[in-house]
Amino acid sequence: MDRQEVRRVYRAALLASALSWLPLLIRPELIAAHVHDWRRALTVNSNGTLVLGWFLMLAAMMAPVLIPPICYVRSRSFARRRGRSVALFVCGYAAVWTVAAPLLLIIEAAARTLSPRPYLTVAALILVALAWQCSPIKQICLNRCHANGDIAAFGIEADLSAVRFGFEHGFWCAGSCWALMLLPPLVPQAHLLAMAVVTMLVFSDRLARPRLPNWRRLIRAAHLMSCMPARDWVDDCCDLLYEYYPEKFEYQGDAANRALISLARR
Repeated sequence: MDRQEVRRVYRAALLASALSWLPLLIRPELIAAHVHDWRRALTVNSNGTLVLGWFLMLAAMMAPVLIPPICYVRSRSFARRRGRSVALFVCGYAAVWTVAAPLLLIIEAAARTLSPRPYLTVAALILVALAWQCSPIKQICLNRCHANGDIAAFGIEADLSAVRFGFEHGFWCAGSCWALMLLPPLVPQAHLLAMAVVTMLVFSDRLARPRLPNWRRLIRAAHLMSCMPARDWVDDCCDLLYEYYPEKFEYQGDAANRALISLARR
């Protein structure tokens, strides 16, 4: 893809994100209505508020994250099929989050019920999110988010491969940031601020290089908070591996992509 095509994708994704932020700025209660009044949200008479708030939050937060995979889908599709392939990819991606939404709602409702004090609930979820952010499983999911699937060129196989890539990307994306997605609706106040912070965290995660799955982030955070000059041997090993085997951490083509997938499965 040329730079002009990439700019068009950037503009479209950022516009979609901005248009999703607008109704949330006007009606911030859309973000947290399904938590503060979750019994009513689980009934049929919720008038679509639950669904509307969820998908607006999803589009506002995830549209910038989808810029690289959308560019990849467009680069692997013929010009006459690009819009169709991107739409099918987004449908597959949204379908995964549609399935994940009830599960996250159950977790949010359970957390609200078990802990009547909202600040204790938020503090506990922040600890859970921090542990998940530092976990090797999170890193595996994040590595897979960088992997690109095969997109067929012709016929029904091209459509199915675009949907399949959307499913796969959505699955690993949900696995990577499900804990962070719990926070914006559950904070007692400043839902939009929490949502903006989580959006930046998710986006910054995608800018990081794929790494070996380990507790490296937690170890680094512990070193930053301590005055110990010694560095952990895991940090040294990871830095050494990246120095001598950068192709195992970066991918730019199909061969390197397979190497990344092989690395993530370790």
